[in-house]
Amino acid sequence: FPYTTLFRSRRLEQYEFPTATKGIQTREMDLAVNWKIYIEAGIEDYHLPYVHSKTLGGYGENYEAEDAPGTYAGFSQRRSIDDVRDRHKGNTSEIPLPVWPAVEKTGSAEIVAMFLQPLGLVFVTPSFLSLTTILPQSPTRTHIRALTWYAGSAAQDSRYDNARQASQTFFPPVAQENVAFMEEVQGMAEVRDELGLRTRFSPHWERS
Repeated sequence: FPYTTLFRSRRLEQYEFPTATKGIQTREMDLAVNWKIYIEAGIEDYHLPYVHSKTLGGYGENYEAEDAPGTYAGFSQRRSIDDVRDRHKGNTSEIPLPVWPAVEKTGSAEIVAMFLQPLGLVFVTPSFLSLTTILPQSPTRTHIRALTWYAGSAAQDSRYDNARQASQTFFPPVAQENVAFMEEVQGMAEVRDELGLRTRFSPHWERS
């Protein structure tokens, strides 16, 4: 996947990813859906207040669609640094994860989700970077595997143990909230096939 090409692009050049440290945990998930449905479920942010009201809440500020034809599609939004830190540290009172140097300098906290065409996802927060590989197993099954890199030495520094663990436990409930929706869409696709109706995906994937 073109991760290296993406990181050298202007879009992410302000982040100092070479200084990041790799976490030891891997998040994995098996889904009974086509890989394109998994991507459809997260390629925009409009559904947050409806699907993720318990975990993510509403929109951030300055929502933008991210689109580089042939490379990636997704979204970005801005939130306060404190808001982002609170989301990813859970209920712990321990010190929060350090942020990327560029975030510290500007005080601007950006969240970026980029689905790399066809089978990768880059998710950037002010404190960590998650790289997800989307592995189709069959037309109706997909395996997800994600690794995380942290700003500075946060992947190994014991001072951040609780905050690091909270950042990892943050994702599964969010992903689980999408499962019922994705499985319903998968089921409807099969009904459409039986009726001879062509199933359509978003313009991002129609042109791919």
